[in-house]
Order: sequence, then structure tokens, then C-alpha cells
Amino acid sequence: MKGGSDSVANRRGGAGKRSGTTSISMPCVFKFLAPEALAAAIIGKGGAAIAAMRESCQAKITVTEYGDWYPQTDGRVVTGQANTEEALNDLAKQVVAKVVESANGEGELKFRVLLPRSAVGGFIGKGGANIKQLREATGAKISTG
Repeated sequence: MKGGSDSVANRRGGAGKRSGTTSISMPCVFKFLAPEALAAAIIGKGGAAIAAMRESCQAKITVTEYGDWYPQTDGRVVTGQANTEEALNDLAKQVVAKVVESANGEGELKFRVLLPRSAVGGFIGKGGANIKQLREATGAKISTG
């Protein structure tokens, strides 16, 4: 997936559709894949959950349409955008809380993040140092690929 030409990022999914709005560039962005159950939890009944996240974080969050899966996966693309790193972090925390909530304490939680190729090296770090630090700090199993 590429920056501005990414057709998935330019579409609003589910409850995120609003007519008469214009696209405003926001400097802080994250994208990840959500299985259907998680996408539904993020949107919430009648779009209530996604609207609350938008309001509380002053951020934009969109979910691709039902059935609009990321290629070769069963995940819908969730895109979060904010004007500040703090607002994006707040949004990410709320999304992760939905991941935990939707798992109901059963089994492993899987979270797939989409990164542009140009950001992968920075995420991994020299010799894998950043991933090692994340693993140690969170206890998470982190893999790339």
C-alpha cells in the first residue's frame, strides 16, 4: 500500500461514511488489519464506538467496507489519522482496548500492522534492536513478513 495513491485509505468504510466532507491531510497515520469481529467492535452498534473514538481523540478513523479485504487476507483495513502524535497514540490505545475486549481473554491476541516499505527498517531497528526492545517491554511476540 502506498501513501496518497492508496485507494483503500481514500475510502470511508461502514459507519465512517459522511457526505459533503473533504479530505484533509493529517501528518500522523497508522494502518492495521482487523478481522471482521474486531472491525465490527471498532465501528460499534450504529457507528457509536467509532464516532466516540473520533470525538475523544480528535482524530479520523476509517474502516474499509464489509467484504473489502486487504489482498490475500481476511482483514479489513483500519486507518487512523491525527494531527498530533499524542492524539494518534490515544486513538491507538482505544483500538488496542477493542482488540483486548473482543478477545474475551481467550487465546493469543493477534494484531497486524501495515507499514510502508520505507518504514520497515526504522521499525525493526539496527540488528533488530527496536523489535527486541518492544518484545522485552511488552512481552509480545513480534514477527515481520
